[in-house]
Amino acid sequence: MQKAIIRHNLAIAGEVRGFAKGLYNLKIFSCDTSGEGGFSKPEPFPFNSEQYSVGHPTISPNGKFMVFTGDNPEESRGAKDLYISKREGDSWGTPTAMGRNINTQGTEMFPFFASDTLLIFSSDGLVGFGGLDLYKVTFSNGITGIPVNMGRPYNSARDDFGYFKSLDNPHEGFFSSNRVGGKGGDDIYRFRNVEVNVIVMVSDSLTEKPIEAAGLRFACMDNPPGDLSSNHEGEITYRLTTADRHCITISKPGYRSRTIMLAPNGQEGDKDTTIFVKLLQGREEEFANFTRRKAIKISNIYYDFDKANIRPDAAKELDK
Repeated sequence: MQKAIIRHNLAIAGEVRGFAKGLYNLKIFSCDTSGEGGFSKPEPFPFNSEQYSVGHPTISPNGKFMVFTGDNPEESRGAKDLYISKREGDSWGTPTAMGRNINTQGTEMFPFFASDTLLIFSSDGLVGFGGLDLYKVTFSNGITGIPVNMGRPYNSARDDFGYFKSLDNPHEGFFSSNRVGGKGGDDIYRFRNVEVNVIVMVSDSLTEKPIEAAGLRFACMDNPPGDLSSNHEGEITYRLTTADRHCITISKPGYRSRTIMLAPNGQEGDKDTTIFVKLLQGREEEFANFTRRKAIKISNIYYDFDKANIRPDAAKELDK
């Protein structure tokens, strides 16, 4: 016996907000399926409310967690937030709002578990292309990482939401958008991801010679490949689908490591993607006292007429 989770619009008496007969709140229901197209009588989610909406539920493939949208005015940080509930035996535990790395002062909606360890959702409160954008975030036993914008072609300047793909065919799926060029208001778009080779060429920033045995570590992606290292030509090659927007960190003892965000997002038939990475010599601890985004004031540096060498007075200022 399998269980289906649905949401439904229920009319309640109260203030009219765009509906002739009152305010319509969303509620979550579940029902058992027989596997032959039959459904049992829907049972309400125990945390439904007459005062606010809960909807757009998604359940992790292992059945342990449910994430849904809610607009509880006493708990929501923004207009709509994402909430999580953990399965406790045959019932669902008390929902809690997901962390501030997920919920913003804007709107978070349409969650979807792409796997037990990857959650997709839409937000207009995170940095993006405009309107609702699709984001992915790692998920582990209820703990999430930092959301990553899924980039183009998933996102546009308009609203992009309702991501869905089958667990049986992870390279194809659908999402909705009201982007320019559609047939109407909100249209459904189909995507198909293809595999491409990503070639990383690692070299010394000063000598430009290849760096052998530089390590490559993946982040910001679901089920990343194992760590890799460069060959004698400084080359690292790996294969990913065009949907795998991800981070790579390149490191080598004696050099400062570099982290790069990559978003292949190509189409079928695309050629290999080549990334050139130059590492700066120096130990990591030598950069430990650097402060990012802090202004460093330097007095004027003067040169002798028609000369390019550093004068003694300028050297003192630069040595600070």
